[in-house]
Amino acid sequence: EAAAREENVQIAESSERPTSPAGRRYIEHDVDIKIREVDLQSLTKFLRRLEMAPRLVYFTRLSIKKRFSDEKLDVEATATAFERIHEDKTKKKPGADDSGKKE
Repeated sequence: EAAAREENVQIAESSERPTSPAGRRYIEHDVDIKIREVDLQSLTKFLRRLEMAPRLVYFTRLSIKKRFSDEKLDVEATATAFERIHEDKTKKKPGADDSGKKE
């Protein structure tokens, strides 16, 4: 939403799908978005800003329809991001408590 505000793109609807596991260490987040009445240049800048963000986000589905009345576009897209699961690393190997420490 912050990227949309910076590029003057208004997201008409957004719905988040339930998270799903992607392997053992990652969770997949999918968000469906609908953008109405956007020009091609603003849409391109918005998509580029999302894909170049520090967090890995990419588009798995993109549907673009041109309006008959003007040069504006209606867009439906699915953005996908992955999040790493943080495991508890409090388990220690036996004998690793004081190995290597000398007084």
